[in-house]
Amino acid sequence: MSTETSDLSVEWNRRISRDAARQMIVAWLLAYLSALLAVPRDEIDDAKAFERYGMDSSAAVALAADLSEWLGYTVDPAITYDYSTIGTLADELSCIDGVRSALGRSLSAQLDG
Repeated sequence: MSTETSDLSVEWNRRISRDAARQMIVAWLLAYLSALLAVPRDEIDDAKAFERYGMDSSAAVALAADLSEWLGYTVDPAITYDYSTIGTLADELSCIDGVRSALGRSLSAQLDG
């Protein structure tokens, strides 16, 4: 087996499932908005538009930057306009192989400690 094929196998093995990725992303977004708004997580509705929480374009840019840093994957700030709720954004991001791979690598690194 070539090194390139071997590296791809490791990459594939570290990719987490779409459902696991979605749950992780939703949890992160809930925590993020909870901290930003200074409200308990359970008061944030994952089906409510970001705009309803007072997020403007500068807040969307900050969210995308922080989310990109956490994911280890670049998120376009405009994505919050196309996917305007926590649920729809998490659905979209969890479908991206690169996001699931980045989350898998991060989780593996945490477990390897």
